Amino acid sequence: MSNIDEARAQLEEGLFDSDSSNDDDSQKSSSSDEESDDDDTSSSVNLKPALKKGDRVVAAWWDLSRNERVNSTDGKWFSGKVHAVKERDRYSGSRASKYGPIRIYDIHYDDGDELEGILDVFVCPEKDHELENNTNSRDWKGVRNVKDRASSDRYTKEIGWFVATIDGEEKSFSTLYEAMKKSDEYTIKVKKGGVRKSDLNLPNEWKLPNNKKRGRPKKVNKEEDNPVKKKKKPDMKEIFDDTGSDSDDDMDGVSEPIASDQVESLPRDGEPNYTGVHTSTKIGVYRSLFYDKKQTKSAGSYMLKADAAHARDECCRELVGFPRKGPNFNTVEEYKIARAREIEARGLSLKEVG
Repeated sequence: MSNIDEARAQLEEGLFDSDSSNDDDSQKSSSSDEESDDDDTSSSVNLKPALKKGDRVVAAWWDLSRNERVNSTDGKWFSGKVHAVKERDRYSGSRASKYGPIRIYDIHYDDGDELEGILDVFVCPEKDHELENNTNSRDWKGVRNVKDRASSDRYTKEIGWFVATIDGEEKSFSTLYEAMKKSDEYTIKVKKGGVRKSDLNLPNEWKLPNNKKRGRPKKVNKEEDNPVKKKKKPDMKEIFDDTGSDSDDDMDGVSEPIASDQVESLPRDGEPNYTGVHTSTKIGVYRSLFYDKKQTKSAGSYMLKADAAHARDECCRELVGFPRKGPNFNTVEEYKIARAREIEARGLSLKEVG
């Protein structure tokens, strides 16, 4: 007799009914597990997984060479695929009939073994097997397991189904994976962008937004947030004149250590940008600054920018020598040409500039 014939014979003998006396509707289970509504036949019939050919499962296996009996409780569990499914209806009127037919599976195991006639209680969807072995039911979020202890259907009595609370309503699912996924969908919908991985049953199956870290807000650097905008040059008055005065005498007393020779004025459009020239707070006046032993010193104030640049060059030549950036003008002729162009560009007269 083949395994499938043996399974059918066992069904006819009532072997798969856990307790035929429980078919009496007058008997109630004393178990604390929640029972389903006896009158809700349409929903109850879907509370057991309806696996189909090709589905990945973990199923019990028995060594027939050692006379182990298929569908006995001493089987060992291995991964495989459903190869075929057969259904056996329960007798109408039975308490177990509302959960639908008993399903009998043919399984092809990953190691090449094959078995026929395996009862549904000994076949578990692969994802559910992984979840049940790697999680604790106390840690499930919005999901719980329900069994009908009074039923003679072994699957609903021993394995049961899963209930997820969604929008205040309890919904039943035949697999743990499906219940967890629906619960997570609702959590993501409710919390929107504020959901965290710790809020979910299946965090690795969802692409979550990057939430901002909690705590004090980070100070915003406006310059870094606006890379297109040029960095503002330092206020030369703040660097070189702590007294707030614009006189050259006050500048002579200023001696702050610096790290670079570059002190440049902010040029207008079309104007040359000279080293050591600073636009004064007085309109149309340029300060000439140079460095001596890492201290800033003034070479006077001038109406022309070229004059301020030339004064800086002369002080460097006579006193300290030129830093790596060199002079503004290599020759006196270059200075005179630049001076004449500036006078013409600004519409000044020789009498005004001296």
